[in-house]
Amino acid sequence: MKKFFAFVAAALVAFSFVSCEKEDVGSKFFKITVSDIEQTTARVAVVPADTTVYYAVPMCYASELAKYTADSVAANYVDYLNGLAQAYGANTLISYKVINKGELSGPVDELAPQTEYAVLACQVIVDEEANTVTLGKEISYKIFKTKDIELAGEVDLGELEKGYFEDYRSEDGSYMAYGYDEAQTKMVALNIFDDDFVGNFTEADLDLEYSYIFTSEMSSQYGLAIVKAEFESKLAGQDEATVKGWVIATDGIKYQFKFTHPTVESDGAGAPAKVRAAKKANELKSALKVFHVNK
Repeated sequence: MKKFFAFVAAALVAFSFVSCEKEDVGSKFFKITVSDIEQTTARVAVVPADTTVYYAVPMCYASELAKYTADSVAANYVDYLNGLAQAYGANTLISYKVINKGELSGPVDELAPQTEYAVLACQVIVDEEANTVTLGKEISYKIFKTKDIELAGEVDLGELEKGYFEDYRSEDGSYMAYGYDEAQTKMVALNIFDDDFVGNFTEADLDLEYSYIFTSEMSSQYGLAIVKAEFESKLAGQDEATVKGWVIATDGIKYQFKFTHPTVESDGAGAPAKVRAAKKANELKSALKVFHVNK
């Protein structure tokens, strides 16, 4: 499970919202609506039958829901919330709108194009004095799909000479792999859910909030978010791994790349200033974020 982002990403079909939205499944206690569906964004609204009840809105890839069931996904997420409540207090989760009451409506971004997601609404029981969160009986969900992105071109970044690594595997099951050139004019950052640096990966294996690509030719000094990816990682030595493949950013450009990064953390000397070592500072998030089920 993603340590910070136990909120699963929502998305809809590539056609019209009215013609492609699927019926709510499970309890009828919550009405879930998804609208304004684009390639990487959507808008989610949840209306509970009782506005005094607390609830959470985990979202996940539809494939995870099919594999683990809605009850299991909801229980996994609420276990995560209970851990946060113990660490930060139940009132903090409420104030950050990680736990909600009444109607909820908000945008979801950093979604993968042409991808099916499930958004869930699940009742939670909050003990503000004991700082505990437990799963209630009402669970609803809706499955939907984002539009496909239009490919605008291709750029080959070649082999990037430098690599950097941040290890979050003990915290959320992921690590950050960075590749960049000597002049720091090109950079690929991949937040990968994996533990052994070996395998074939897609955007479903990434935390898209912390995965991005940068070139000095981009208008944004912080680079662009990644929306699709296909790459392979192999061990390249005792303490190194090589990553090779492509990503598509929000500009519709397909970027080819290859780089080798260490598999042990260092002091960061020489790493680019654009390295986003901010994961640990973002533990509490509002609702409507992608959640990776930890099983």
